[in-house]
Amino acid sequence: MDITKVAVKNNQGGRGCLVINYPRLGDAIMSYSAIRSLSLDSQFAGLIVAYPATPVSKSSYFIHHFPFPQQYKEFDPNWYAFSEENWGKITDFMRMERIMTVVNLQNEGPLYDKDYYRFKEVYAGQFNFWELDSYQIYHGARKIHLLESTKKMFEVRNVQWWYPPRRTFQEMRRGNVIFFVGSNEANKRWGVKQWIRVIRQLSSKYRNEKFLVLSGVSRQEREEINHIHDGIANLPNVSVVGPETLDESFERIGKSKFVISHDTYPIHLASLLSIPVLGIYFSTDPVIWGSYLNEYKYISSPLACFGRKQGTGNCSHFHTTCPNIDEIKKSITVEQVVFEGVRMIEKITQKS
Repeated sequence: MDITKVAVKNNQGGRGCLVINYPRLGDAIMSYSAIRSLSLDSQFAGLIVAYPATPVSKSSYFIHHFPFPQQYKEFDPNWYAFSEENWGKITDFMRMERIMTVVNLQNEGPLYDKDYYRFKEVYAGQFNFWELDSYQIYHGARKIHLLESTKKMFEVRNVQWWYPPRRTFQEMRRGNVIFFVGSNEANKRWGVKQWIRVIRQLSSKYRNEKFLVLSGVSRQEREEINHIHDGIANLPNVSVVGPETLDESFERIGKSKFVISHDTYPIHLASLLSIPVLGIYFSTDPVIWGSYLNEYKYISSPLACFGRKQGTGNCSHFHTTCPNIDEIKKSITVEQVVFEGVRMIEKITQKS
């Protein structure tokens, strides 16, 4: 197995842990506080974090490069990124590095995480297993956000949760309002016409605010943002920013005062930095997979997703077409997004 050694430090204490997480960028951002919490805990001195998932590039990029404003860049963990999920070789690696604890942040239960549960059954007596209660998260009387569940898992093991420093209202008031209209998953992209109408209405109502429109770098995202640019080109307080590097995109979001998006990573990045965010959710459950902070609001479709994995709150169609995604997208209206956008901008303006 190819193991990319991203950062190497001495792990003589042998008390590191293996962290299992989803490989997508949004999930890496969402789990940042959890990994930071583990890195600060004395029982994990010489921490080694490993992601047995493919692909790992975006997750490893995020955790290692820390794309936050400068004051947040103090976290330098010891970690490796696995290029494939091979539990035999992962076990050898854990023994070699004397890793005794497995922290599972993505637990979807034995129906979907079959390889993990087979591994756990074999090695239950050799390693300590920390994992989310998947049944409680997805089937409990009250749906629980993944990070809220992670915090509770840490609390019972006396691991103190880490919170990033909050920005002041003075910093917030100087920021832009950001529309992040891209996503490399077509099922998450709302549509050019809808975004044009939302941008035009909000920017016309708040002429003293500055608005930025951001997107991703895939061919489809570039095509869509070009069409959006054509539809809002005459708006004096709106700037459309072309495809950027992750660092550039992160920096803009980090300096914003409010973010509206249908994509995972800008929602989670804004939430991590305590920036108010309005999420638009189609086939994904916004309670489980959104933000858990007070500054977060969401609009979700009332229609059931035919492609949703049983009990998980997310759709199985990441890069394939969700069976009823068109109907789901149409069920969320421009008027809903504008209404919630106005409410949040008014609230932010009053505070600042």
